[in-house]
Amino acid sequence: MSVFLQILKITGLVLLAAVLIIFLLVSALLFIPVKYRMQGSYHDKNLYLKGRIFLFLHLFVLYINGDESGFYMYLRILGIKKQLSGNNLKKSEDTIKDTGSKFSVKDPTAEHELQMLSIPEDSQHDKTAPVSGTQEQDREEQHPQKRRSAFWKNLRQRLKRLQDFFNRLRYILTHIRNKSKDFFEFINDKENRAALKKLKESLFSLFKRISPRKSSLDLKYSAGSPDITGGLLGVLALFPFGYKYHWNILPDFAAENAYAEADFDIRGRLYGIQILVLFLGIVLDKNCQKLYNKIMTMK
Repeated sequence: MSVFLQILKITGLVLLAAVLIIFLLVSALLFIPVKYRMQGSYHDKNLYLKGRIFLFLHLFVLYINGDESGFYMYLRILGIKKQLSGNNLKKSEDTIKDTGSKFSVKDPTAEHELQMLSIPEDSQHDKTAPVSGTQEQDREEQHPQKRRSAFWKNLRQRLKRLQDFFNRLRYILTHIRNKSKDFFEFINDKENRAALKKLKESLFSLFKRISPRKSSLDLKYSAGSPDITGGLLGVLALFPFGYKYHWNILPDFAAENAYAEADFDIRGRLYGIQILVLFLGIVLDKNCQKLYNKIMTMK
């Protein structure tokens, strides 16, 4: 009996430990933020990007580096580096170089010999060969009456094709009109509008939470003309988040050629609990459920 109780005790402890581990993992996914940082520069028409995504307090880090030659991505798990991409691009470039080296050198004599060998024997027949039946048929078709009949035949075929084209166009326009009518009826439905409003609010809320909390930009540019340079400065001034993050934008009105030099740094974070709350808000909404059922049963 004591052995049986001991087995039950060990089993209970193992189950409790498993439940605690699962609870800790779920809590970490929900309450530990996922951080990201993107850095980059553009100088002398050369672009360089460096991105990092941090998970579980930097225990899992995803690195993304890119420049003009391509992108390189790897994952670091507890200090162990695991490459995800980058080798395939290098291999493909090597194969292109190898194939180019094999066929880049052209020998004119060798090409002439290959062309001579590729000529079929039938093409080297005597030019004084008798006229084939197709040539006689072509001569007969040159008769005025036959040419007129061929002209009317071609004209009827083209008119038939034109008629088929307009019939297909009329069918497509009718189909679009019917579908657009159904679409507007679907949009103007009261329950569907409420569901779409809920989805729009959730999407904007998610975008607001994903948006960077810190960003910096040092930009120096010229459009090659003072008026265009000033116009671009006015367009950039329309974005309010530039004032929030104190972007440093310096227009160059004296430059004669267009150029741009920039350095930027973007940082942000996202909590899993925020995504869960937004997802549950959509799933539990009755209007969204009805909209989902309508879309799934729609033909």
